[in-house]
Amino acid sequence: MGSIPNRRSVLLLKNIQEQHQQILEKIQINPFFSKKWVRLFLIGRVLRPFKASLQQIIKSESIMKNFLLAFLVLLSSNTFAQKFTSSSNKEKAKKIDLIIGKYHDYNLFNGSALVVQNGEIILQKNYGKADMNWSIEATSDTKFRIGSVTKQFTAMLIMQLKQEGKIKLDDRISDYLPWFNKTAGSKITIHQLLTHTSGLPNYTDFPDFKTKMVFENLSGKDFAIKYFKDNLGFEPGTKHNYCNTGYYLLGLIIEEITKKPYEKVLQEKIFDVIGMKNTGIEDPKEIISKYAQGYDFDYDGYQKTDYINIKTAVFSAGGMYSTANDMRKWDDALYTNTLLNDENKKIYFTPNLSDYAYGLVVQKHQNF
Repeated sequence: MGSIPNRRSVLLLKNIQEQHQQILEKIQINPFFSKKWVRLFLIGRVLRPFKASLQQIIKSESIMKNFLLAFLVLLSSNTFAQKFTSSSNKEKAKKIDLIIGKYHDYNLFNGSALVVQNGEIILQKNYGKADMNWSIEATSDTKFRIGSVTKQFTAMLIMQLKQEGKIKLDDRISDYLPWFNKTAGSKITIHQLLTHTSGLPNYTDFPDFKTKMVFENLSGKDFAIKYFKDNLGFEPGTKHNYCNTGYYLLGLIIEEITKKPYEKVLQEKIFDVIGMKNTGIEDPKEIISKYAQGYDFDYDGYQKTDYINIKTAVFSAGGMYSTANDMRKWDDALYTNTLLNDENKKIYFTPNLSDYAYGLVVQKHQNF
């Protein structure tokens, strides 16, 4: 699409905004001063206008803390929230459904929604098709690509290896990947890879990423050797610049330490431990049951999205798929010591430059 919207798009978004405002005006906020937990999981195809408006909606309800978006939105809240009875939970579910449903009506969201407060499901509903060719509806067990939310899991594996004494956060790339450029590899630490402060160029921004790199069928190591550049954009540790290259290298470091494929380590150390039975790394040759097909939507309607070999071209930087139900299990586990002890969990969640911790953004909000 061009950078200048046509009249149809302007009228469509104006209509959404007007109806959205009417909905918000009906929502009455009555916060009380105690801590509550509200968690929202949206997984599916999310267009940018929906992300921005969803933020506004959540802010208006005084329940936003973290907002992460790839093909999945994961929201955790620990701030002033309205005290709900069972009947008011039903009313809240209606309001949330009305808002999300409106965006679905305008082709701005397709996927699964799961809202949990204090362990109770407030809303669990699905919007649209998982497969338009066969007219298959999305369900809470439909498997969607989760994109860069994968980075949370890659970072978790690194922290688990640290907890086991198999890696240190101030170790260098060259300590584990001797084939990587010595100049950059001897400078950049594991911590800098985790926090996007390595200075490495982001390989998904390369001009030939969409035309050549996405079609490669190489091992992760061979892909990195072929494409990753060592010309640093800044001195490691001095700036924050979102970098898929760093998280790809972290996956290769995990494989080097464990002597196992990245996806097998995920399975053994996370999925099997917390019961994520519908989550994995996409393999272009694998038949994945209940897997959602990808689509793009523009002014001419839906069309199939372009091909990408997720396992090779994205790998540990964004190659996972999951479900709304499984992502709830992941979120539940983050607040226990099942995967990490308190000491390492604190490191995992501590924000660095640009509020980026290890694989996720951490921000504190109150009094919206």
